[in-house]
Amino acid sequence: MNRLTRGAVALWLVAALAGCGGKSGGDQNSNTAGGGAGGGTTAGGTTTTDTASAPAAGGTTAGGTTAGGTTTGSTTAGGTTTGGAFSVAGLDDGPRAASGAIDAAKAEVGEKLFTTKICATCHGFGRKITCPDLNGVTSRRTAQWIKGQIMHPDVMTHEDPTSKALFAQYKTQMPNQHLSDEVASQLLEYLKQRNKAGK
Repeated sequence: MNRLTRGAVALWLVAALAGCGGKSGGDQNSNTAGGGAGGGTTAGGTTTTDTASAPAAGGTTAGGTTAGGTTTGSTTAGGTTTGGAFSVAGLDDGPRAASGAIDAAKAEVGEKLFTTKICATCHGFGRKITCPDLNGVTSRRTAQWIKGQIMHPDVMTHEDPTSKALFAQYKTQMPNQHLSDEVASQLLEYLKQRNKAGK
């Protein structure tokens, strides 16, 4: 092979190698369209990552307790519940509220709430205003009954025998302020503390 031929072959090899640049390791194509990260598939050296088909983490929520990303039913403290519905059944069964230890921190918050949530407008301690006297109420009723009356007064006066009788006597419907279980607990602790002090 003469010098001219060898030079032509060398140029051909350089051109061929230059054309292969960027192709080694396979072609890659990435496609992302929102959602969580999805896996990749490889076929014939080409990798495609498609995150659009990956399902979002977690599940749907419709109130209550979540299990495995899906919410089923709900529970409300302060009364027996079934699928989120309040029930008066068994509310006044068991030990009286006063028998439990007093949470001083909650009682302190409850004292303020007693005024801001307009409880003091209708209820007194050792005196009647327009609604039942709350002096000694925690010795007469269970904690669940009292919380039921705080959170669901409209249901209580229609379905609970004791609450019905009190409504018939005082002729005043306690408004439903849609208070949370935490707020009801704070008010309950204040009532326990106030009743224990006897004032």
